[in-house]
Amino acid sequence: MFVHPRLESLVRRFHRVVGPPGTNSIDSGAPFYNVYRTSDDAFMAVGAIEPHFYTRLLRGLGLADDLADTQHDRTTWPTTKALFADTVATRSRDDWTAIFAPLDACVTPVLTLDEAPQSPQMSARGTLVAVNGHVEPAPAPRYSTARANRASGSMHSNRASRPPT
Repeated sequence: MFVHPRLESLVRRFHRVVGPPGTNSIDSGAPFYNVYRTSDDAFMAVGAIEPHFYTRLLRGLGLADDLADTQHDRTTWPTTKALFADTVATRSRDDWTAIFAPLDACVTPVLTLDEAPQSPQMSARGTLVAVNGHVEPAPAPRYSTARANRASGSMHSNRASRPPT
């Protein structure tokens, strides 16, 4: 895949991309940006990049706040990832979802394809639509004044028609 050199430079500068995939802060290399298996073989997604979210992540996991001091210390990442994985594996996805729901820690359950359409967030955003009995992603981009009608392939305005000016 071709990546424009300027874009690659920006990503490297702002996200500290310095190594191969799986070793950087935003590609599952960091313990605070990863997916962890729960005790019921489901998954929780973690994206606690900012320090205040990371601190809430630690609290939700029941881990010591002093781990926050080493959040961006790459030498600690393998040990911290293993600690997070071991901790998340002690409870079910539903248990973790309930623990993190009030914390605003950038931790969310990974839903199955069958669960996603029933998710309140997915429903509220109209992310998925049913077409001929099959659920699929809604057309994008979507603008605030239009909603997609995938079945007819057209966009309908949410506002009343306006006379030409």
